[in-house]
Amino acid sequence: MLTTRSTENRCEPPHTSHPLEVFPLFRRIPRSLARDLLYTLIWNSGLAVLLSTVKLMLSAQDAEPGTVFWKVWVVSNCIGYLVHGGFLACSQFWGHPTGERSAAYKLLYYGAIPLVAVFAGYWLGLTLLKVDTQRYLFTPQTLTSTAVISVLISALLARIYIGRARQAEAEAERQRELARIELLEKQALVSNLRMLQAQIEPHFLFNTLANVVSLIDAAPTQAKQMLEDFIAYLRASLSATRAEQLTLRQEMELIRAYLRLLELRMGARLRWRIDIPDALLDMPFPPMLLQPLVENAIRHGLEPNISGGRIDITATQNAGTLRIYISDTGLGLGATVREGVGLSNVRERLTSLFGAAGRLTLADNVPNGTQAIIETPSP
Repeated sequence: MLTTRSTENRCEPPHTSHPLEVFPLFRRIPRSLARDLLYTLIWNSGLAVLLSTVKLMLSAQDAEPGTVFWKVWVVSNCIGYLVHGGFLACSQFWGHPTGERSAAYKLLYYGAIPLVAVFAGYWLGLTLLKVDTQRYLFTPQTLTSTAVISVLISALLARIYIGRARQAEAEAERQRELARIELLEKQALVSNLRMLQAQIEPHFLFNTLANVVSLIDAAPTQAKQMLEDFIAYLRASLSATRAEQLTLRQEMELIRAYLRLLELRMGARLRWRIDIPDALLDMPFPPMLLQPLVENAIRHGLEPNISGGRIDITATQNAGTLRIYISDTGLGLGATVREGVGLSNVRERLTSLFGAAGRLTLADNVPNGTQAIIETPSP
């Protein structure tokens, strides 16, 4: 008969619910005082039907079923609402009899409250029915039946609540295990992400430094520019290794530094443009998702092409989805697509971070080349 209002905790104590909530049908209606009073009325009426049936079966005299049910129903509701109020008051002032409470408190909670409520409910019900409570209530037969009913109510409620307590504890344990697994998966994802973010491929590092050395005597200004761009790239890359979430603007800074370095190395064979609306640049974005795609386009699409080519990076937002396009004019899908570690890592990270809402699509670029499209949810 007990209900306290609590809808915030997913694994709330079973004693904050109504006994009728053992049936899924009664869990559909949100908790409220009106709902709990109605549920208690239904509960009491059900008990009245049961007790009236037993009384009619045991009665030696022919009794009018309607009269018997009415009297039992009045007494049952008096008892039920007093039990409800007793549980509610006790749990509000002294707390629920959860697993941490002593056995004495649980015995008091499940035993004393129904016992007192049954006797008080009998007295109140008989008074409302204009029955001489002094003559009727304190007879051996009434005292015995009252004691039996209180024991039955205590046993029934204890069985319901203890069973639900065990279910709640099992559910809480399951939620803790799921949280632990989710945390481990997140830690593994972060670890893999940090490893990816911390990687600077040796050949890229060595080629850049070798180009700087070769330019020091022949073109010192160009060598200085390449070294400055390389430092900018390292700085942006270091920021990415220390963050789980960047903005699209920060990601573009890393891409720009990367493309400037390759522009110095490839010369006129590499042309590039980044055109992203200012409104999208401050959106949160996972680091190091775009560089593998840019690198893949250059290595397999533009560098093998004698005339080189162009890379365009654009973005749009529509219906809660951010789309970033990396388009090149290289050799096309057959040469550009290499489902190696880079692209596989991008796909796995998108799935891990965004589920089905994170996608990587590769398509032909018109009139020639390849287009990679990343889709992520946008706020």
